Amino acid sequence: MNWNAGIKAGAISVLFAVLFTYLASLLFETEDLYWAIIAVTFASFFSGFFSAQKQP
Repeated sequence: MNWNAGIKAGAISVLFAVLFTYLASLLFETEDLYWAIIAVTFASFFSGFFSAQKQP
């Protein structure tokens, strides 16, 4: 397993997901954005991490 590739893919995924979540919050105003950012961060990191681990 290449852990560096998984961590890099997870970090890139987190950056894009948090950016898109923030931009969506500007369009659709909400009082509490923290729960969405936390959920998106965990989901996108692990999705990017495990998808990079499955690559040959």
